[in-house]
Formats: sequence, C-alpha cells, structure tokens
Amino acid sequence: MDSKLQQEKEQYARHVALFLAESLRTRKISLHHAAEIAQKFVDNANLIDNEEQFLRFIKILSADFEPLFHLRDRISFDAEVNKRKELEDKVRFYVIKTISQDAKIASDILREAAAPNANLAGLTQKFPGFKEFIEEQSHEQS
Repeated sequence: MDSKLQQEKEQYARHVALFLAESLRTRKISLHHAAEIAQKFVDNANLIDNEEQFLRFIKILSADFEPLFHLRDRISFDAEVNKRKELEDKVRFYVIKTISQDAKIASDILREAAAPNANLAGLTQKFPGFKEFIEEQSHEQS
C-alpha cells in the first residue's frame, strides 16, 4: 500500500476515533456501541480507499448507529473543503505556468475559480488549456 493511501486510511481512523471519544465523553453513545462501531471500522478499513468510500461506509453504518449521522455530516463538509482546496491548487499551478505567456487567460481562470460554485468540470470545459494541463498532470502522476 502506498504511503498516501496509508495516510488517508489513518486520517479516516482518526476521524472515527475522535468522534467516538467525543461521543463517549458527552455520553451520547454507550461504551458497548462505541466498541461495536470501532470494530466495524477495523473490520472494513481495508475496503476504504478514498473519501467517497469512507462517506459511503459511514452512511451505511449510520443506519445501524444513529450517532454516526453527525460524523457523516462533518466528513461531508471536510470533503467539500478538500475538493475546493484541490481545485484551488490546480488553478494556482496552472496560473503560475501560464501567466507569463497569457496574463488574460490566467486572470480569467482566477476570476472563474474564485466563484463559490466553481468546479473542475466547468473550468476544464471553459478553458481548454487548463484541461490539457490537468490531463498532463494526471499522466505525470500515473
């Protein structure tokens, strides 16, 4: 398993552990239920490879363990923040690469990316050069 995936899995485990600790501290969950939830996570952690799978797993568990509903909301918010940060990073690197060649395109994509509803699909559709940049980055990381 690569180190990035291992770090993500550790982060998911940390989310669950902190949530359970807080739920136990505030007596929103019994020790027995916390142990059951922790065991379910341990039993299934190897099946979770990304944030989407983690959210799906928490959603399934929250059907049996209602307190996990609040963890799902917290994780969903974190996922949105992470998507936004990833988009901003991609735009930032693209702008750094292109600003000296085409300042107008760099300015336009920055303006578009700053919109609250900006997303990768919309930006790649509107800016073909950005789409090429993203594809090149994907190939380099593979």
